[in-house]
Amino acid sequence: MTLLEAPVEQRNSKTKLSVEIASVIYTPLSWSSDLKLGLQQFDDDHKTLVQMLNNIFLGFCSNLEDHILKGACSDLLDFTNDHFLREELAMERHPFPELDEHKSEHKGLIDTLSSRMKTLVATRDANTWQSSQDELGSWLSDHIMVHDKKAADFILEQQSFSLA
Repeated sequence: MTLLEAPVEQRNSKTKLSVEIASVIYTPLSWSSDLKLGLQQFDDDHKTLVQMLNNIFLGFCSNLEDHILKGACSDLLDFTNDHFLREELAMERHPFPELDEHKSEHKGLIDTLSSRMKTLVATRDANTWQSSQDELGSWLSDHIMVHDKKAADFILEQQSFSLA
């Protein structure tokens, strides 16, 4: 069952006030063409990451039970790890000179994401969720636009050389 398919009876019984606070502060992350890198797998993965993050924050705002949010957080971590592995393998196939730095960025995010998701589900604090959404959204956008863009441009250039 996905986060958005959870039946009403599995929603958390927290106070109405917390839902109102959360719903006022929830602003979905958005995907835009500015985030496109030109590598279909990377772009598809990034869209999925945005959607997964939005689903988790929507689940918090909807007061879903902890086990559903924990499952969604676990799915996000698994997908993020898989995505990072796909990126890193592509960078290895087209010897990207900044691969080690990129891997370090990825490891830092996985550590932060894992810690943050555990705290978020445990605390159910609207301010913590909001700051996490802002932080993770900014990190994802910045990482895509700076680090992934540099790697994608390099890979696309290497691919064009191999076609020539």
